[in-house]
Amino acid sequence: MSLRERLEAAKPERRIRCSMCLLLLDLPKDDREALIAALNGDLEGNVITKVLQDEGFPIKAHALRRHRRGECGHDS
Repeated sequence: MSLRERLEAAKPERRIRCSMCLLLLDLPKDDREALIAALNGDLEGNVITKVLQDEGFPIKAHALRRHRRGECGHDS
């Protein structure tokens, strides 16, 4: 095995730490699609955050803003 192959094999798996990414992974398909549409739409982040919190999801407004801007490192 070459050095390059060993280094590539040694890369740790990327961990998702963004609470929005984790939530999107766990939601049922219909809810996930609705949340993605809301995130990509005109709804203000504070409104989305409030709805999620009212539903029992521990999401903070700053996490939602960071996710929306793509600063959390998600791929999509």
